[in-house]
Amino acid sequence: MQIYRLWVLTLMLISFPSWAQMTQKPSSSRVDFSKIQSKTAELRYLKKIDSLQDFDALARVYHEGTAFAIPHLLFVIDREKNAIYYINSRYYRYHKDFLQAMHWVLDDKNFNENTYFSPNRRFIAGTLAWQNALQQYSYEFWEGDLIPAEQIELSFNLVNDTFFKPVAFKPNSTRQDQLSVDLNIKRISHQEITNNRPYLALNTADAIGQIRLITTIDENTELAPTDIVVLTETPLYIAPVSGIILDQPSTALSHVNLLAKGWKIPNLYIKDALDTLAPLKDQWVSLKANSTSYSITPLSKQEIIEYQQHLTQQQTQSIKKAAGTLSIKQLASLKQLKKEDSLAYGAKAANLAEVKNAHILNVHVPEGFAIPFYHYQEFIQKNGLDRTISTLLDDSELMSQRHARRKALASLRHQMINAPMPEKLQTEIIQQWQTQLYGKGVFVRSSSNAEDIPGFSGAGLYTTVPNVVREEDIIIAVKTVWASLWNFEAFEARSQHPIDHRSVYMGVLIQEGVDMESSGVMITKDPFDKNHRGALYISAKRGLGIAVVEGKKIAEQVMYMYHSHSISVLTRSNDDTLLSFDNNGGIKKTTITNERRVLTDNMVITLRDISQAIKSLFKGTEQDIEWGYHQGRYYILQARPFVE
Repeated sequence: MQIYRLWVLTLMLISFPSWAQMTQKPSSSRVDFSKIQSKTAELRYLKKIDSLQDFDALARVYHEGTAFAIPHLLFVIDREKNAIYYINSRYYRYHKDFLQAMHWVLDDKNFNENTYFSPNRRFIAGTLAWQNALQQYSYEFWEGDLIPAEQIELSFNLVNDTFFKPVAFKPNSTRQDQLSVDLNIKRISHQEITNNRPYLALNTADAIGQIRLITTIDENTELAPTDIVVLTETPLYIAPVSGIILDQPSTALSHVNLLAKGWKIPNLYIKDALDTLAPLKDQWVSLKANSTSYSITPLSKQEIIEYQQHLTQQQTQSIKKAAGTLSIKQLASLKQLKKEDSLAYGAKAANLAEVKNAHILNVHVPEGFAIPFYHYQEFIQKNGLDRTISTLLDDSELMSQRHARRKALASLRHQMINAPMPEKLQTEIIQQWQTQLYGKGVFVRSSSNAEDIPGFSGAGLYTTVPNVVREEDIIIAVKTVWASLWNFEAFEARSQHPIDHRSVYMGVLIQEGVDMESSGVMITKDPFDKNHRGALYISAKRGLGIAVVEGKKIAEQVMYMYHSHSISVLTRSNDDTLLSFDNNGGIKKTTITNERRVLTDNMVITLRDISQAIKSLFKGTEQDIEWGYHQGRYYILQARPFVE
């Protein structure tokens, strides 16, 4: 079975189309291949490319006519003859097809071993392409190719001796990158190409809505579910909208993008979006976005009326109750919990307990204990806050006015944080903290019954209080997490899903804090292409991982490919700061002055094994996993179903 499927090029277009980077090369010559096929004997190959017309005569183009078109051709170097053959790539789809047609290769069984894995290979198989973003030709190899350094350099010299323009080497794996760094050849990186991309689809979808141009989202920003917001940067959180367009690049694992996936709305980066879309300000439009292009079409008055009628009909859909029980009162350590306890303690705590108690090789889950939903409900009832909540939910006028609703929810949270906690519970929490966690600094985290559940991740909607070091602050932090159940963005997201607000409860996970050297998120599949199998996506940065999931800075991003056992670097981090613990509690920001690179190949391999073990633990469900690394140990901080 043929393994080699021009992975070098499809890596960015098929495996992860949202990272596809090359645009159509301007050309006055596009050959009609129907006329060429009668001359295939003469046009099997050229041994030299003397002009653009020669290149066009042999090249094929993926995604022709789009901003992600890739003119490219295959080539083979015969090391025995020290000769290069530029292949008619419109006629021969794979290197193997050409070599067999020429009767130079007859052995099907060992073709891949001889061509891509053997250091003493006769044939070197590569691809030459036009990188429009850099106005540069490049040559490259399949990311799984174990080509030695001297053969990379040999290819550079032969290609540049026989091609009409200078050609640079583009490494497609960390191995190829490391081998070629000291060679006397010109190189270009994937990041150099993607830094110049005009468009990136973080989540593809179609939407109808009203274009809103916004520079900053804060507590006073009013957004409607029908808005398609155009922003200058990724917000920390956002209420449900119809679509998100960013003026600056972000990452696929930001909380906002995970919400976009859950809401099934487009989340796009468009270069200079604020200027480009300014003429459409406040207009109703139809937005269609795929991995390589987008279109925005203004709606007619009749289309707007019909869509608004459709929205009215949708609002009558049945509301779902969040599953939960109030029968459990015990504060429980993670060692005492299992996945099924999510009904009393929340999915975050229960899933982490499942991971901890599975004793997976190389996996450490920080010690912690969970406060069940019962104590949240007892707290709001003893303080009369349940009546405040009912009054708010029953006020139809308040529910129809976003600004008033936001203000009422802020008032509710203020009341909750300032209301007294039952003394017995306070004592239990502090005793558990001192005896189980030895009074160490902790993260006080949300674990509700409306997050980390299939179809609704709730990413970033609720509050985590980091590195709490004092008794009195732990109690305030618990109430802060309880109150975050009524964060405006969380309320709006549940309404959109729709989840019955009266059925939601907040559990709390109090967990030992670890001052991570590096951290991030990984997804057990390609998050850009739901049809692409056999990939692991990892996002990482130095220090604590808060900035990774915020998405405000580009993280280091790599893709591990199972079929080739190779690692491809998508981006290196552009963040010049790291977050770490402050001795007085909370976190501090420090400027990075040394190497920003985070992941070694060995770290990626270890994370690969960990991710597969966690996926198996949850019966094969694709996972969205938060991880950290400290003093040689790998920590798992969250595991939840990945929302397509």
